[in-house]
Amino acid sequence: MKAIVKLIFKIHRIIHKYPTKSEIRLALNNIPYSKFDLTETVGMLYICNSTIEGIADWLDMDEKEVIRRLNILADGVKL
Repeated sequence: MKAIVKLIFKIHRIIHKYPTKSEIRLALNNIPYSKFDLTETVGMLYICNSTIEGIADWLDMDEKEVIRRLNILADGVKL
């Protein structure tokens, strides 16, 4: 089962260049709240159905920077 989930996450990243909401949800679940910073804020906005463009507007960032932070956050996912 874990292999299937990892494969789905990897395929989504290859196609769309950013992680799935489920992957971000798993990443945020493993971070203590005292450690939240801008990267985790981007992740929270993403899982709350904000678009990449919307997050970029809200936080006054470039869309590429939003995607980069989502990818950094998803790199820490442990299944």
